[in-house]
Amino acid sequence: MNRLFTLLFFFCMATFTLSAQDIIWGGENDPNSTFAGGLNDWTTVGVSSAEPDSAANAVWVWSANGSLSNGAYWGNNSAIQSPTGSNGAAGFNSDFLDNGGTAGAFGLGLAPGPQTGELISPIMDCSGNAAVFLRFHQYFRNYQATTSVAVSGDGGVTYDTTFVLNEEVALNASTGALSIQLIDITSVAANNPNVRIKFIFEGNYYFWLIDDVELITPPPHDLVLGDFFYPASAFAQPASQIAADSFGFSCDIINRSGELSNNVTVDVSVIRASNNAVVYTDQVVLEQLLPGVDTSIVFDNLWAPNLSVGDYIIRYELGADEEDVNPTDNANGNTEGLFRVTSALYSMDDNGATIGLRPGGNPDYIIGNVYRTSPISTESYKAVKATFQATAGTGQQLSGKSVNIWFLEVTDDVDPNFNNFETETDQPLIAEGGLNILGFNTYNFGPSDDNFGIFNIDILDFDLVEPGVQLQPGKRYFLLAEYLGDNNTIFHGIDERRKFFFISTVLYDYGDQTWFLGGFGEESSAVMRMTIELSTAVDNLPLEDDAFTIFPNPTADFIQAQVNFEKPTAAVITLADNNGRVLDIDERNGLLNETLQYNLSSYASGTYILRIATEEGTKTHRFVIQK
Repeated sequence: MNRLFTLLFFFCMATFTLSAQDIIWGGENDPNSTFAGGLNDWTTVGVSSAEPDSAANAVWVWSANGSLSNGAYWGNNSAIQSPTGSNGAAGFNSDFLDNGGTAGAFGLGLAPGPQTGELISPIMDCSGNAAVFLRFHQYFRNYQATTSVAVSGDGGVTYDTTFVLNEEVALNASTGALSIQLIDITSVAANNPNVRIKFIFEGNYYFWLIDDVELITPPPHDLVLGDFFYPASAFAQPASQIAADSFGFSCDIINRSGELSNNVTVDVSVIRASNNAVVYTDQVVLEQLLPGVDTSIVFDNLWAPNLSVGDYIIRYELGADEEDVNPTDNANGNTEGLFRVTSALYSMDDNGATIGLRPGGNPDYIIGNVYRTSPISTESYKAVKATFQATAGTGQQLSGKSVNIWFLEVTDDVDPNFNNFETETDQPLIAEGGLNILGFNTYNFGPSDDNFGIFNIDILDFDLVEPGVQLQPGKRYFLLAEYLGDNNTIFHGIDERRKFFFISTVLYDYGDQTWFLGGFGEESSAVMRMTIELSTAVDNLPLEDDAFTIFPNPTADFIQAQVNFEKPTAAVITLADNNGRVLDIDERNGLLNETLQYNLSSYASGTYILRIATEEGTKTHRFVIQK
């Protein structure tokens, strides 16, 4: 969409440091390299602005703390995480230049966007060096911008070689606060005493920060983990549903060195966060990886997780025979690889919104998430509650506004990859037969509803107009928020902590009459959570009485369940409150004759349900906790 999105922003990124190299120009003791105290011998030129008379204002600036927080949409971003970021960095602040630091004041700043601004280095002497690499730290956040480095061999008279950077950074995405660029500029700089470079920002929003610029000799062995595939179909899924979410693993690896790497190993592991226990692992081995080569790795094996409630981390990690000059960029961080197994919650977000987004131009719009149910679940569930976040914007209030909540089923006629889904439609809740309306409700914001609050609402059955919509196994569902009329100025809460490379958050624009199945971009996930419950505590197909018994009852701190089956049996044991709200799930394979024990110390006094479900039937017991 060729639109400007207003947003608030926060982004987390793992950090790392580089080992020392043979430095040709720059280094931690060179203020021109580290921007210590100012731009120093660097110069900046404002090349263009949407208002031609303002072009001279489109310049780079020095930031004492390595941030550009005076832009209206800087939000909660951190400063650049470079080694010398505390003594300053250089930056181009397209955000501030366009709006002057005032939200909504588009085009009213010192140099309205799109702008072009250049940051030009002093002359760098590369005499006596047959190979030269440019290395620098950066922090770039993109809307519609191009970043590049141009290199001159004649002291800046001409710039014949230009490297376009960050092309992989999508709309509203960023490199993170610590990103390192390494560029081979040997063709221009080798043995040249008159090298100059210039950083060029060209476009519209948000910013580009630069620090610790160096010219170095080629690094010896430097493997880098690039993009990696996050295979979970949602950040959080109930344990009863995740088993059918087959995980496929892949990643990109880069040999940034000037030398061959031998016996390169690419490992993927799934680790339980609470105790660092490895629950799955696989490996690919490459006998050799040529210098300067980027390679995509696809693991042959798929994994169907059968996991208990808790947090898990997907970890990709590289190794080789040679010692790596920078081993800290050989693996992803915990934040990017985190996923969660829950008792009853679906969610694409991790602990709430980092920003708020809506389409520019104020069209009516719909936004929400796609969730999938397991085709092999032995229990029956219903969707009972939607949870979301929204904000009216800086200085505005939600009170008096409203949002419609819709729960839709994707029909079986729609391909698994949505290739035949009708995206262009004037009936978004039906989409030419691709969607069925199952549930609805309307949330009316009141005086106590603050911006970015957590808002909960029942999902009402569309036909019965009562709480709870029956879920079917092996189905896809849209859980959506619809903003119409005066309500379309509301920003919906978005989490940008991880990338989903498949359809997860979806957006409908009433102005374009189009479904955008990529939402606001692969890093933008709507805060629109779904809670499920047991459909019924009645055993429609009951097991024998002695197949599942519990004791003691009443109890205080634990409950024991005696299981008696004639043959090894797969079962799901569910702990729920008296209303059917799922509290915990225990999936077991090969149960025969054994006693299971469950800790109840964290639950309040009251009546609860312990239920076992197998392919042969179910058995439900109510028990009382007395404390």
